[in-house]
Parts: sequence; C-alpha cells; structure tokens
Amino acid sequence: MNETKPPRIVVIGSGITGLSCAYRLLNLSKEKKFPIELLVLEAGDRVGGVIQSVMVNDCVLELGPDAIFTEKRATIDLCKELGLENDLIGTTPSFRHSFIVWKNKLEKVPEGFYLLAPSRIWPFLTTPLFSWRGKLRILLETLIPRKKKFEDETLDSFVRRRLGNEALVRMAQPMVGGIYSCDPQNLSLLSTFPKFLEWEFKYGSVILGLLKEMRKFKEKSFSGPRYTLFVSLKNGLETLIENLSRKLPQDSIRLKSEVREISLNHLQGKKFKIKGKDFEVEADALCCALSSAQSAKILKTLDQELSIELEKIRYGSGATINLIYKKEEIAHPLNGFGFVVPEIEQKIISGCTFSSVKFPGRAPLDKVVLRVFIGGKKVETLSDLSDQELANAARGDLENILGIKAKPISTVISHHKNALPQYGLGHKELVEKIRQKAANFKGLVLAGNAYSGTGIPDCIQSGADAAEDLFKSFFK
Repeated sequence: MNETKPPRIVVIGSGITGLSCAYRLLNLSKEKKFPIELLVLEAGDRVGGVIQSVMVNDCVLELGPDAIFTEKRATIDLCKELGLENDLIGTTPSFRHSFIVWKNKLEKVPEGFYLLAPSRIWPFLTTPLFSWRGKLRILLETLIPRKKKFEDETLDSFVRRRLGNEALVRMAQPMVGGIYSCDPQNLSLLSTFPKFLEWEFKYGSVILGLLKEMRKFKEKSFSGPRYTLFVSLKNGLETLIENLSRKLPQDSIRLKSEVREISLNHLQGKKFKIKGKDFEVEADALCCALSSAQSAKILKTLDQELSIELEKIRYGSGATINLIYKKEEIAHPLNGFGFVVPEIEQKIISGCTFSSVKFPGRAPLDKVVLRVFIGGKKVETLSDLSDQELANAARGDLENILGIKAKPISTVISHHKNALPQYGLGHKELVEKIRQKAANFKGLVLAGNAYSGTGIPDCIQSGADAAEDLFKSFFK
C-alpha cells in the first residue's frame, strides 16, 4: 500500500446498505484516526435503492417499504445519530389490527393470533377464518410430538406438520409468506422466523412457546404483526436516505456509474480493479452492497466459484401501487391498518395497506391513501400488462373487497424487479459458504438483504458490519 496516500475503499451500491456502510466507514476513520479515501459507485441516477418517498396531492406515498421494525435497533439508533429522533412517528393507536380476505370479505385477524398460532382462546374460537375441524387441528398442536433434531424446514412443511392445512393456507401463507413474497414450499423457516423452530424444540409446541413469550409483553392484545413495534418518518422513509447521504463527502458518490467487472491488479499489490462502461478505478478494499445476483455478475472474473454460489440465491419481483381516493368514496370504514390476501382467494393483489390510517399525517382528512402490493408468481403472470392495465386489475380487486366504485385521484406504480431475495431451504449454509469464499480475498466484503435479513434494520446492520470487517482487514 502507498503510505503517502490513504487507502481507497469503494462501496458499490447506494441503497440503504451501501450508504450505511459508507457512513460507518467515515465514523471508523475518525475514531481510529486512520484516513481513508471513500468512493460510492451507483448505477442509477439517485441514491436510496428501493426506499423512495414522494409527495402527490398533499399525500406522502412510499414507493418501496413503508415502515421500520423497531425490535431490531439498527434503524432507530441510526435515526438518533442523524438527529431524526423527533421525526419518528408511531402507528395510529385506534386501529391496531389487520384483516385477511376470506370469501371476498375482510375478516379481522383474531386478537392474540401471531402469524401462525393463537395465544387467546375466545377470539380464536369465534373467528370465521377457520372451520371447527381446522380450529381443533390447530389446538391439537400442543400434543404433536416435537422433532428429535433441530433443523431447517420450509414454512409449508412446518405449518402442515404442526398446525394443519387450514392454518397454512388461510393464515401462515398470506401473513408469513407474504412478508417475503415467497412460496411457502420454498421458504426457509430457520432463515426467516427461527423462533417457531426454537419454540417447538424448547417447549414442544409453537402455541406453548407463544404463550410463554406473550407473558414477556405488557401489551396483551394485538392482531397480526405487533404494530407498536413499527414506526416511520413523518415525511417518509426517504428522509433517512437524504440525511445519511448528506453525511458523506460531497464528491464521494458517483451516480450513473454501473460496475461491470471486478478483478485483481497483481502489479499493484493485488488491488481490486473495478471496471465500468466508461471508467476504471482501483481500490484497496471494497464492499459489494448489491443483490447477490448483481454481485455474482461483476465478481465472475475475480472468482467464478464465488459467482456460482451467489447465483444460487433466488429473487422474486414485486409491484407497489399507491392509490389516492376521496375519503367519501370508500365504502369500507378502513378501521384497521390493511389486509393480506391468501392465494386460495385467487385475487390479483397480495395485500393492501391503509397508509393514511396506519400512520398519521400521510394524507389530508378528506383523502385516503391505499398502498397495494402484488408479489410472488402473480407478478410474473402479469408481466406483459401495461402500468394502466396493472392498476385496473388492482382496482378490480379493491372494488370487490372494499366496495370502491370511483376512480382514484392519483395512481403511482413502482416496480421492484428481482429485488426480493427468496430465502430457500438451507439458506444459512449457503450464506456461510459464500462468506468463506469471499474471505479468500482480503478487503472484499458482501452486504445487503440477500444474506441475513431483508428488512431495513437488517440492511443497515449488514452495511455497518461490512464497514467493521473492511477496517479489520487493514490491521491484520
């Protein structure tokens, strides 16, 4: 390394992972009094990746994710560091429950039902979501013998084995499978919701494990996800991106700089050589904060075996449709935060968030914002539709479910092509294999939602951890 010049660290990708990595690198440089030259390369014309907020007709619309999960502290801690603590907003207290579409109607998720299993008996017994046979089968879960060996299992296999078919198709598939936009037959429980496996192994039952965990919470009544654990920013989540990018040196981010190949320059002490269409830079260390598919493509020259392993992580696509309506034109009272749609209902949409109900200040009092999501195989079957045709298809479902006859004031569609990693069976072992191969190259780290969590806190933590690993490589 040239001792008269600080090492250059390149971060490829300026989504929340890449920006978090770059921000942490600068902080480590100051803490350790170790100067660095930082460069962030972004293929697109803006930073932030899928996180994007826009103002339309005085309404705040989220084109990507819409909430921060606070049980994982990385996002909250970062917001505090950036001075955004006072901009954090919680969910509206009045309607902290969600719905599931059943027989073309919205049915409230029973109070105390957490994704797979119930923790309160009366709301569960009185819900129309399950037949009496289905309810009995779910309650018999406490008598099902636990597996002798703690091991990974698909969501489909686990729920059918422990709770029965109705629990899977009417609740687990839309609630859990919907979070990851993934077929339950392909979704690794160990990599997504390991607590269910742990409860079976520790307590012999998911229901008994849930009951014991519930005693730890002061709030005894919730429906679906625990919405007290979700927050957002009052002007949209892109506020986080804007504040984070402002913390970086002005000339450190290069937009429209798509990386096409990474190799080693052996003549320059094994520095990384990064090539784009019309640029070439060298780096002493680098972080690939991209999808695993994108990383596989640009790392193929460097290590074909690493590229092959990265390609094994599959991706799904999704589309988000924000619709603004006059409040008076919505027949349904919207007395909840939204709904999910089981596959057996055979709808186009996968779910809908009542955005202007979920978070305060998202729309004027006379308007309503509905945020529709279409994911999984549905997106593939609709890929030939124009945006207008896609919006019309979504509106058809909303008309049937919510009784909306009028046309929306505004419609904003955002596509997320190959943006949703699918954590398949054996995902943890695959990620460990990828990390071992990447470790063969001093100064190379991989980060992002492909590896150890898909949420915003997971991505922020992944970026921060990558920065720590890069700094360690200079002191080995």
